[in-house]
Amino acid sequence: MKYNEILDYINAIPKYGSETGVVRAGYLLDRLNHPEKKMKIIHVAGTNGKGSVCSYLSNIIDQSGYKVGLFISPHLVKINERIQINNKMISDEMFIEAFQVIYNIEQSLIEQGLCKIMYFDYLFAMAMYVFEKEQVEFAILETGLGGRLDSTNAVEHPILSVITSISLDHTEVLGDSITQITYEKAGIIKKNVPVVYLNQNSESSDIIEEIARQMTSECVPVSCSQWEIIKNNTKHIDFLVHNRYYKRDVFTIQSPATYQVMNCVIALSAIKVIEKYDLGVFDSESLHKGVFNTFWEGRMEQILSDIYIDGAHNPDGIHAFIDSLHSIKNDRTCTLLFAVVKDKHYNEMIKTICESGMFDNLIVTQLNGARKSDNMEIVKCFKKYTSQPIVAFETVKQGFDYGVTTKGEGILVCVGSLYLVGEIKQIVQIYNKPN
Repeated sequence: MKYNEILDYINAIPKYGSETGVVRAGYLLDRLNHPEKKMKIIHVAGTNGKGSVCSYLSNIIDQSGYKVGLFISPHLVKINERIQINNKMISDEMFIEAFQVIYNIEQSLIEQGLCKIMYFDYLFAMAMYVFEKEQVEFAILETGLGGRLDSTNAVEHPILSVITSISLDHTEVLGDSITQITYEKAGIIKKNVPVVYLNQNSESSDIIEEIARQMTSECVPVSCSQWEIIKNNTKHIDFLVHNRYYKRDVFTIQSPATYQVMNCVIALSAIKVIEKYDLGVFDSESLHKGVFNTFWEGRMEQILSDIYIDGAHNPDGIHAFIDSLHSIKNDRTCTLLFAVVKDKHYNEMIKTICESGMFDNLIVTQLNGARKSDNMEIVKCFKKYTSQPIVAFETVKQGFDYGVTTKGEGILVCVGSLYLVGEIKQIVQIYNKPN
């Protein structure tokens, strides 16, 4: 198949099957002769911050002279983004090669009556094939959904498990309480494998620590008392870290998003645990350069002058987005472009946005795809919490164009979905094309 034909094939595959992702991925890893056993795997789960933590880890490991594979989801613009070697997405040629290998395995599994491979399984297996072929020393795997039953959890012996912030999201699959969701995320903890986790509240922390105890796994908590922001402007944040591994060490990140400090500290702590177990060497210069060089797209990212995009797509993400917006907004007017998929808890997201009092203009738009929400329902939801006028558009481009002209001397922020981020990035490519 050609590249575009492969995309059509993959995009037509259902997200869920009769078996769990762990079972399906287990078949795939077995047919690939277990590539996961030939690399040091870091497994990352959580509700928010997974991708950012993975990116900080990948950049630090890369800066330290190792070859590192990175598997993430979702992609923003191009599906190849999900599989990276030393922070560069794989080529179309490599994507085609990896797909063909997994496609052939799938046909064999179907012929034997074992299972049909689902969307995420395909990409995970393709990543593992690429990582083995490229002979990576480290591989960082971001879970797709949950953890316990996720395809990535077919890896039985990672060197480290990492759990980022946990909040309500995907409740129709993972459960409608923090307790249920934490059990799913903590399902990535393996016997005698250390776990680094965000200690955000006792409800989730107690569960993680108990599962780690049962697995005789060292448990390393990261809490907000371990970092302090020194300086924050619209480009960088300087902060110090003080915990068992760092003694008031100062780092700089290329982001105005305060929530990225938390994600960075999780990654920095994870690196020190890897070093503690003699699984890698990471000097101070590599740590600082790796952190500074990390740029994670779609997270408080400035895409044009005074125009920002953020992938916050659940209530906790919106809270973090609002907190970070203060350092960017200052005394300027702020226009909001909002879009969300229909299966998210958008009522609470919208309530937080309206109660913040930070937005002078409100624009609502619809995403492409089957999961798009109904504009009138979103407008109705906004009207429950604000008397401000709301302008609605049927397409992201219409909403974005209107926002650009409406913001004046102020700023435009676009939030609500990673799909919104992806669509706007494609629009901006057109904006930036020379006449």
